[in-house]
Amino acid sequence: MPATAAIPVVVVLTVVVGVNRRRDGRGRRVHHEEMSDESTPGTRVTHDEEAHRLEATTPDGEVAGFLTYDLVESKAPGGRGSLIATHTIVQPHHERQGIGSSLARAVLDHAQEHRLTVIPECSFVRAYIDQHPEYKALLP
Repeated sequence: MPATAAIPVVVVLTVVVGVNRRRDGRGRRVHHEEMSDESTPGTRVTHDEEAHRLEATTPDGEVAGFLTYDLVESKAPGGRGSLIATHTIVQPHHERQGIGSSLARAVLDHAQEHRLTVIPECSFVRAYIDQHPEYKALLP
């Protein structure tokens, strides 16, 4: 899939429908967050923490996009680890519907929750942070 430039348009989600933590069929902890707005009704963001991957799934089960990341532990005692956002991919027919923004927000919220710094190797996540100053404190 060819690389794309950072998308300057951001759709802000207006409703969080529900949150559910469970294990998948392979025993991995999975976090589901169902989100809805005018452009992505019923879209679900699933976070597979062991695989370091978030997926946005449409109501009919299609994977509309995904975000991958790596984790690096701090070598300093009491130091903060880092989350390296590596890739955000959205299927072409789902672009500009807020899918990438949903994924970026979910991974940044995860980093905040776990007191991690964020290294945005992914240009989309970098642009999202630039447009959302509330996440700038996550940068090293």
